[in-house]
Order: sequence, then C-alpha cells, then structure tokens
Amino acid sequence: AMSGSARSIDTVQDDSLLKLAKKQRMNTPLRRTIFCLLLGSEDYMDAFEKLSKLNLKGKQDREIVFVLMHCLLMEKTYNKYYELIAIKLCTFDYNMKFTFQYHLWDKFKQVERLKVRELTLLADFVAGLIGSGALSLSLLKVIHFESLTPRLIFMCKRLFSNLLCGRAPAGRKVHRSP
Repeated sequence: AMSGSARSIDTVQDDSLLKLAKKQRMNTPLRRTIFCLLLGSEDYMDAFEKLSKLNLKGKQDREIVFVLMHCLLMEKTYNKYYELIAIKLCTFDYNMKFTFQYHLWDKFKQVERLKVRELTLLADFVAGLIGSGALSLSLLKVIHFESLTPRLIFMCKRLFSNLLCGRAPAGRKVHRSP
C-alpha cells in the first residue's frame, strides 16, 4: 500500500510526465510517483526533499533506487543530478547505502547485457558515489577481477580512471534533463 502523500503527489504531476512514466514502464503508482518527482523537481535538493516526504514503508525504498537507476541509464550523457540525489539519500538514510549497494551488485551481474553507453554511465555513477564517500570501495568486492570480460574491463577502466585521476567525465550536468 502506498502512503497518502505519495498518492497526492501522483495526482498533481504534469500529464506529460505521467505519460512518459508509463512509456518507460513505470508499472506501479509508486514507481510513477518517484519517476515524476525525479523528472519534475527543480534540482537535486528539491527531489531529495520530495522523495523523503513519501513516507515509504518496509522495502519500498528499493523503488527509489530502481527508478533513479533506470532514469540514470536512460540518459544520453552522464547527468550528475542522479549522483547528487543518491549521495544525499545515502547520507540521510544509512539503509539506502545497502539498497544502492545491492542494486549495483545486481547491475554488475548484468554488465554483459548493458550497452556501452549504459556501462559508461554506470561507471561514472559508481565512481561518483565512491569518490564522495557515499559508498565504499567494498562495493566492488563482487567483481571477479581474475576473470574480467571485455565489458567489465571497459567499465572498471572508466570507473578507476575517474576515481584515481579525480576527473569528471565530459558532459556532467548538475540539473535534471528537460
């Protein structure tokens, strides 16, 4: 069951965002609400505040991570907006660290199915979370470095060059895409 505040936010969202949410297969009212909040917020702080007011119960926080990662990986270029929201969520709620960690572990298992663009976005996102201290390097313990595939090598090179060189990938934006 979704909280009353989440339902009311869902009803006031712009129609075009709701249509986009459905097109992006956001198949539950909660996912559509989170999607519309992420894409309809002024900036990452506005998004964070709105997400914090959803009063999610139990494991519903997984839905925030699911939708945020979906939006991140749909972008054409890296959008730091999603990274900043994730950092804020991990800093605000210790359990979100684990939620992101488990979701990212699942993504690492799917690396062979991801497009190069998605691998690049994922590597930049992970580098941002580790570099900020929101998540630790232990996030990478599930990667079998002794048997890396070409896709994992690509992702790891990108991730480590961002972390070790401290350079921000080109195209980083700090606001949501229109």
